[in-house]
Amino acid sequence: MLAAAPGLEFLDVTRCPELTDATLARVAALEGLRELVCYADAGLGAYGLLGRCPRLRRLDCTGSRTLGGAAVAAVAAAAGPRLEELVLSWCPAVDDAGAVAL
Repeated sequence: MLAAAPGLEFLDVTRCPELTDATLARVAALEGLRELVCYADAGLGAYGLLGRCPRLRRLDCTGSRTLGGAAVAAVAAAAGPRLEELVLSWCPAVDDAGAVAL
């Protein structure tokens, strides 16, 4: 499905329990992606791959129970200053290391 939509700018995968990091890697290959909502998708951890999205401006990881400081640091390192909004509400594993990386 993703291969058929290379210009996709917005993707909301809220509460999709079958998503894996392999799926996230395929999402990261979408060059036009500007906004990704992964609300309550606890199985994802490879958020650092999203640095490949040159147009990504907003990432909502609300409710990602396994998203930790190291993953936040990877997103910060990969997406850098172009990321305008990062939502980490209800992400209990995010620690000080993630905040410092941002």
